[in-house]
Amino acid sequence: MRELERLLEEHAAMVYGYLLRLTEGDRHLADDLAQETFLRALTLRARYRGEGPFGAWLCGIARNLWRQELQRRRRHPTEPLGETLAAPDDPAAAAEAAEQRVRIYRALHRLPEPYREVALLRLTGGLAFREIGEIMGKSENWARVTFFRARERLQKEDLQ
Repeated sequence: MRELERLLEEHAAMVYGYLLRLTEGDRHLADDLAQETFLRALTLRARYRGEGPFGAWLCGIARNLWRQELQRRRRHPTEPLGETLAAPDDPAAAAEAAEQRVRIYRALHRLPEPYREVALLRLTGGLAFREIGEIMGKSENWARVTFFRARERLQKEDLQ
């Protein structure tokens, strides 16, 4: 059990960052989903056989929980998806950074699936292509090619 707890702590930031991107910056929702991810991991620990990276397994759980949340929100569309972020010390720089983040998020969310999912896993989760392939049920090469194509589409929009 201690080994599992150590692994969960080791991957907490990655899972939270991945969920934060999926939820478009909604910190509360990302936190809730991350906690649910770790609870599920604890209850499903017998299913993890160590065949792939533990982080990829956790991201797969997180991804499934996010999809369930989206389905729930489609059934109850009045609930907001975003959160207003607090203003930092330099308002001009914060506004510029926020504007850039919005452009990047918009570009990412305009990407069709599976490009969007692979880009989010790679850019925000920092996952290896092998891990992305495992999460998506595809090969490592498929993940590389898909990310390359996603990056090409983003570059066409002048957003690297």
